[in-house]
Amino acid sequence: MEEDPDLREKCLFRLQCASCEVDSVREKSLLGIQADFEEDSMEKKRQRDAFFAEKGFESRGFFSHYALKTIPHRTNASKNFFWHENDPSTRCLYQIADTRLCQGRRGRVRVGRYSDADDATVGTVCAIKTIFYDDHRPRIYMAAKKEADTMRKIQHSNFVKLYTTVEVYGGTQTHIAMKFFDGIDLLTWERASSEGFGEKTICHIARELLQGLIYLHETAGLIHCDLSLKHILMDSHFRVKIIGLSHAIQIGSKDSSPVSHHLSSNTDAEVFRLNKWMPSADIWSMGIVLAQLAFGEHHGHGDKSALAKDARAMPGKIGDFFERCLARRAGNRWDARMLYRHQWLENLSVQPSLIID
Repeated sequence: MEEDPDLREKCLFRLQCASCEVDSVREKSLLGIQADFEEDSMEKKRQRDAFFAEKGFESRGFFSHYALKTIPHRTNASKNFFWHENDPSTRCLYQIADTRLCQGRRGRVRVGRYSDADDATVGTVCAIKTIFYDDHRPRIYMAAKKEADTMRKIQHSNFVKLYTTVEVYGGTQTHIAMKFFDGIDLLTWERASSEGFGEKTICHIARELLQGLIYLHETAGLIHCDLSLKHILMDSHFRVKIIGLSHAIQIGSKDSSPVSHHLSSNTDAEVFRLNKWMPSADIWSMGIVLAQLAFGEHHGHGDKSALAKDARAMPGKIGDFFERCLARRAGNRWDARMLYRHQWLENLSVQPSLIID
């Protein structure tokens, strides 16, 4: 029996039309998601601007041009400069400005610049974390060294890149020079938003965090152990970076007992029950972070169990997502890769054009 060429052409035409219709529906859906995301983002930006104006200081997240102006010239840099790895032969000079990005218990992060030693007037902006310690605080020195060693192992877009680390002033300070990231921590973002984050934004942040945790757990073989709103940065392009690696430990490490390790309000209760750290602890902490963005930092008066319960009770796919990452027992939680494939994240399987790397 011979094939009818006209019938064949008609079938092909119908298939092409059906395919175009599916593509059109998908494109409209993605455009709708992007429009919602942009609308939510603009509203939160207005809230942040109002927050910063009320507090009387500039938005620290959008100040690259200001930072560039504060970089010291080599002639007046005084002692605020150092060589890469203390080796002048590398011809790379680091300088520290007075512009402070953030302050912690152990030190501070300031704007810096690295450049060729022969022409220090032209350089690239970076961030330099200075950690202070002395003979009476050896644990701080070890934590600084550990953080730098951990950062050196990690090469991923959801983590801040390490340039170099140097001990100065007779071993009382450590400088950790990092790639400059023009963002602010999620704690500041959350406090600047009067009604919490929209679901689209939380979904995007979840996706970015899971990309980082997949790399951290599967490739680097590490557990963060201290994931919180303060240790996640986001910039005006909604790029997300995980920081605060001073307490990270190797998976299966003998030094995984919670008794001798850093504990925070986001620490998973299963760490105490099992008496060890596992990747599931990071999943719990991530879930708490996302729940805080959804409900507000002080929801449940600081009771993380109540916060987790309310997050799990949310309707729709987001509630199911929280059920998977905030399960009470560590063994019932999904790992980072499984969560990355959760249906709730499908809306951002193709990132909106607003999100750029």
